Amino acid sequence: MSAGEPPAADPERPAANLHAREQSLLSAFASIAASLDVRATLERIVAAAAVLAEARYVALGVLDESGDSLAEFITHGISAEQAAAIGPPPTGHGVLGLLLSDARPVRVHDISQHPSSYGFPPNHPPMTTFLGVPVRVGDRVFGNLYLTEKLDGGDFTDADEEAVVALAGAAGVAVENARLYETVRRRQRWLEATAEIQQAFLRRVDLATALQLLTVRSREVLEADVSLVVLERDDGALEVRAADGAPHVAGTELPRQGAIVDTLDRGATVRLAEGVRIRGLEFVQSAFLVPFTGPAGAGGALLVGTRSAQAARWLVDDDVTALRGFAAQVAIAMDRAQAQEDRASLAVLADRDRIALDLHDVVIQRLFATGLTLQGAVRRAVDPEVVQRLNDAVGQLDATIRDIRGTIFDLSHPDEDVSLRGQIRQVATNARPTL
Repeated sequence: MSAGEPPAADPERPAANLHAREQSLLSAFASIAASLDVRATLERIVAAAAVLAEARYVALGVLDESGDSLAEFITHGISAEQAAAIGPPPTGHGVLGLLLSDARPVRVHDISQHPSSYGFPPNHPPMTTFLGVPVRVGDRVFGNLYLTEKLDGGDFTDADEEAVVALAGAAGVAVENARLYETVRRRQRWLEATAEIQQAFLRRVDLATALQLLTVRSREVLEADVSLVVLERDDGALEVRAADGAPHVAGTELPRQGAIVDTLDRGATVRLAEGVRIRGLEFVQSAFLVPFTGPAGAGGALLVGTRSAQAARWLVDDDVTALRGFAAQVAIAMDRAQAQEDRASLAVLADRDRIALDLHDVVIQRLFATGLTLQGAVRRAVDPEVVQRLNDAVGQLDATIRDIRGTIFDLSHPDEDVSLRGQIRQVATNARPTL
């Protein structure tokens, strides 16, 4: 080989590179298939894409329900501190929006020079080269993979694009499997929670217990940050009757306005995607309001919220259906609790009536007969001391009869305010004639 002559091509090198790429792709497939947790799967996808295409930064933008913007943004290569300094995650403007309008792979040599470039926010690391690939779950686009900054400083190649497209296909399957597993797992947890409610039917439950069980289990199953129950009072006002995750708001009175009233009036589930307007719940960024019937037919709403602003992917239709069914089961429990309280109150009233009847028909009559006997004895008594003692005994019997009659009145009217009557009676008892 003469000086300056380029080295001869190594026929084994392309085959070796291809083999290494295939091994990397297989390793990436195995990595993203290793988890059945949706969030962990998404994080594995971006990490695998970074290794596979040798990219410094990778992000997976999850589309919202409309498919017109990004509802969630999972990143790789940017620390939590950097992400906080950059500010809110992108929603799909600029070069990122290319795949929203046309779900096909896109490669760009320099992002800043592209006609669709939207610029970078302050504190954003510099980025030039770009590769975007859609991720499909079934027949729809679930999100997009965005790769920037090839580690060797060059552009992303055809081989990079092919590898990431293959990864995106496997990622779609992995995401679908993880979501199906999550759906099955949540359904199982809903069944367990419902079974717990049914077990509660077999024992005495009170209203507070039923409401607290509703908030605790709904928050746990949905992995939310807060859950609370709002009920209409007899005077029409709204009140937070139970809360889990934010116990300080329990007992708070709410104005009859906004989404809660819509839920109560229309009986429809309402999604709050721009935060909750309740004092003490400013940290809740997205929530769902599910209607249910409270005790005695009162209107009620169950609010389940999270700190994340990504409500579109946090709660799916199956969860809403399960949540409404669970709330209905708890409503049955509350009706049962109210019925138990009513029966207990009726039993107490029946006991009061029985005791009052016994006092009136038995005790008072015997005391009255004893008083008459003593009065008859007074007329036959000769000793003045004996006469005085008999008169005192008759007076005590009269006072006892008056007290028993007052007790009978109190037993017969347990819900009336008898304190004023008692005070008047005391004044009359203590009154003395005046000149």
